[in-house]
Amino acid sequence: MRLKQISPATIIVSLMAASLPLSYYSFSISIILLFLYWLFQNNFNSQSSRSTNAEKNFRLRFITNLHEKLICFFNNRIALIISSIYLLYVVGSLWSSNTHFIAQELRIKLPFLLLPVLFSGLHTFSKKEFHIILLTYCLAVFAGSLISFSIYLIQPISDTRELSPFMPHIRFSLNVCMAVIILFYLLFKESHLSLATRASLFILFTWLIIFLFILKSITGISLLSIFFVVQIAHLAWYSQHLAIKISSRILLISIPLLLLFYAFWFNNNYLNIAPVNLQVLDQKTINGNPYTHDTTQYGIECGRYVGLYICETELKEAWKKRSKRPYGSIDKNGNELRVTLFRYLNTRDLRKDANGLGQLCQKDIQNIENGIANEGLIKPFNLTSRIDNFFMGLHEYRQTGNANGKSELQRIEYYKATFHIIRNNWIAGVGTGDVDDAFSETYKLMHSKLDMKHRGSSHNQYLYMGVAFGIPGILLFITWLLSLLFYKRAYTDFLFSAFFFIMAASMLTEDTIRHQAGVNYCIFFIVLLLITRPVVPKQQKCIEH
Repeated sequence: MRLKQISPATIIVSLMAASLPLSYYSFSISIILLFLYWLFQNNFNSQSSRSTNAEKNFRLRFITNLHEKLICFFNNRIALIISSIYLLYVVGSLWSSNTHFIAQELRIKLPFLLLPVLFSGLHTFSKKEFHIILLTYCLAVFAGSLISFSIYLIQPISDTRELSPFMPHIRFSLNVCMAVIILFYLLFKESHLSLATRASLFILFTWLIIFLFILKSITGISLLSIFFVVQIAHLAWYSQHLAIKISSRILLISIPLLLLFYAFWFNNNYLNIAPVNLQVLDQKTINGNPYTHDTTQYGIECGRYVGLYICETELKEAWKKRSKRPYGSIDKNGNELRVTLFRYLNTRDLRKDANGLGQLCQKDIQNIENGIANEGLIKPFNLTSRIDNFFMGLHEYRQTGNANGKSELQRIEYYKATFHIIRNNWIAGVGTGDVDDAFSETYKLMHSKLDMKHRGSSHNQYLYMGVAFGIPGILLFITWLLSLLFYKRAYTDFLFSAFFFIMAASMLTEDTIRHQAGVNYCIFFIVLLLITRPVVPKQQKCIEH
């Protein structure tokens, strides 16, 4: 399709799609552009602008156009359903006292009202226009992944969350998942693509899957894995080719067996460690200084007790010669540097003495200063270290109740606070604007050990709706989601059902639409796939370009 054949609406919506993984600001700009197009679309079609009544005709066309667009919105049932979620936030502000956060919440959620109105005034996109929008989005995600990968190559990172400079890494991983699904759809559901196009899309498809493992988003990897398992199951039962059907069934049986094998292997090699007889361990370093051996305080990591073979006398002196950061200080992640050093040496299977420290290179010293206690955490494809780190943190949390800096364990504190708030405000919640205040007060009542910067909200969108609007709010929110899924059997559409799964499942571990990135992601694909998509669910044309 030539550029002059592409409608302005397609260009603007493509810009909006490209903004999703890269920029909040350009997404807002694209909304403004779409609003202007929506407002003035049919005002210059007439040639009467040269007449003496040009100004009168312009006003008349403007009013007529605006009237038609609003009629389109109010006659479009799915647009009304989508925008109704905004009404819940407006009503919830009636019993809120924090006007600042009311205004902030209503501003963040504004796309839920604006985009259904604007998209309902557009024509249904043609198949080519729809593909342009999808490909633009995939290329933007690809560009974002390259920028993130360059960060990984160029600068030292202590946490893979730092690989997402545009938005929280979980929100970015949702965009990667959606791009992979779109590419899968184009590769395997569209038959008209050329061989060269398919090859290019397959390369892009493969890279984004690899990048998701580099990003190490457990949420993204889990959602995409479930998606592919469902596709394999579909082939196992519905494929017309016997060889594909048999191989798919074999693979479907193998996946849970492999996961079970990995679980047993991990438990035996990383968790279920035999007790150590401290009497048979070396009691002195090669320099003659005494070791301390502790099997309780520091836990187990990489299948070894972190607290064995520690000689702090030697470590202090050896560390002074290798680093300007004091041995007794904290690392860049806010943890005790000495403990980070213990763990790092343990992951290398080195003793915590001068000899062990001497075997580390300067890059290792920098890692320790940056708060990297386990080098595997920043290595691509090493998910075992991530799981091992979780159990290491769980051990510390059970001992001390301190979950700071451990995102999975912080959620335990979040859920405790969430259920406390819902229990005391189950009828109508605390309102749109008082959520943060309610959590702040609850953490104080709980005497939580979480630092102020780590005191978050529910990290579960369904529970968050319960905090803000009570049990009725949870039920209304679930009803709203299901109304989207079942509108004109939208669940039968491959792209929408896949997107819906990503969105709804992510809400179990994230308050996905609490912040702007999640709101933009969800509402864009909802309106694109339900209002202006050229295939199921079908929509009547409202206003032609």
